[in-house]
Amino acid sequence: MYPSDFTLQDRVLAGTIAKYVTETKSSGNLALQNWDTSAPIVFSVGQGSGAAFRGFKVDGNCTYTNRVRSDAVFLENYDWRLIDNPSALGSILTYTTGA
Repeated sequence: MYPSDFTLQDRVLAGTIAKYVTETKSSGNLALQNWDTSAPIVFSVGQGSGAAFRGFKVDGNCTYTNRVRSDAVFLENYDWRLIDNPSALGSILTYTTGA
């Protein structure tokens, strides 16, 4: 996906994550405003979990902004921005295709 010695110079790695808000997401890991310190951002896709996890993991210091939108359905947006400037992107970004 990227060379192991790829570096970011004067660039910012950032993105937005959006999810639907339903009544079943009122507690646990999917609850609104569920925050933790020193936790990486984990993007997962599909049905994978555990050893079959598929997705991206960004393990670096990030800032977060959380917004709830009320369009046709309720959405929760997480805008994030990496505040580290690593010497190698491979030290903080992991891409897993699953088993």
